[in-house]
Amino acid sequence: MISLDFSNTFNSVRWSDIIHILFEEEVPEYLIKMIRDFFSDRFIVDEENCFEFQYNVGAPQDSCLGPILFLLIPCRLLRDLNTDEKTKVIMFADDILILTADSAVYRFSESTKIPLDKVSLWAENH
Repeated sequence: MISLDFSNTFNSVRWSDIIHILFEEEVPEYLIKMIRDFFSDRFIVDEENCFEFQYNVGAPQDSCLGPILFLLIPCRLLRDLNTDEKTKVIMFADDILILTADSAVYRFSESTKIPLDKVSLWAENH
């Protein structure tokens, strides 16, 4: 078993990645337009210091839709990883658990190499 915890993933997901996945999954265009609107014109405002910052990453918090949209990104990873009968990958938010079994302990590093490489590539891309 290998346990991984990605820090700050929820706040770092790119909106363009979410929109791209929605198109690939053939979500109706009117819903994609609504989600784009949901993402548009988001600002962090510090009234005390008269500071405003527009942002375009992160699942908007305190909304019902934010966590669902975030999950589109790791669900793709799960689909790619759970193809081997010896390896099972479980995710909860930004925590990843890779479970693997083999007939000999020394094969553990071999059986986890592909899943770890895929997780690493996913983390770099998203």
